[in-house]
Amino acid sequence: MQNAKTGTADAATIARTEPGAREDVLAKLLQHGMRTLESLSQTTGWEEADTQKTLLSLIAAGRADCRIRDGRRMYAGREPMHVRA
Repeated sequence: MQNAKTGTADAATIARTEPGAREDVLAKLLQHGMRTLESLSQTTGWEEADTQKTLLSLIAAGRADCRIRDGRRMYAGREPMHVRA
């Protein structure tokens, strides 16, 4: 399925066809600011359980953080760590 505005594949289509794509989609969304699990699920069209599993993968890989703001669990992207040579 194509996004009508940009002509690109939507998040659900990308996640079904490319390995590791779910993580990449969420990481890009989280670079735009803190989001709740519910808003991420709505944006991507994925089930909350799938979104949460992907978020946990990002957190374990150091690509996202989870924080409590105003009593709500919020997720945010993390800057990639650069290794000095």
